[in-house]
Amino acid sequence: MSIGMSHEDFWYSDPHLVKYYRDAEIFRQQRQNAQAHLQGAYIYDLLMRVAPIFNPFNSKVEPQPYRENPFPTTKEEVEIYQKREEERRYNEMRERMINDFERFNQQKSNERK
Repeated sequence: MSIGMSHEDFWYSDPHLVKYYRDAEIFRQQRQNAQAHLQGAYIYDLLMRVAPIFNPFNSKVEPQPYRENPFPTTKEEVEIYQKREEERRYNEMRERMINDFERFNQQKSNERK
């Protein structure tokens, strides 16, 4: 009865139901374990982000910001986050190059004057 099966189901229903209830209980336990592990991962990540604050020898360190996205839990989410990160890095590098070209052109125009 600890697996969620009622007394009537156990004694008066199909005997194969016990196997399905047992399997369902195993899946519930695995899901609960995965959720607890994920919660622990978030707590660990948070502690690692704020840990530099507690270093008494380094007063210039700032804590890292909170995560923008949750941890990916499926292969598709991993691919989506990787693609977003690549796009972010590409746009960041593009902006940096545009600024460098503008600064270079400005210096050249100042030299000509």
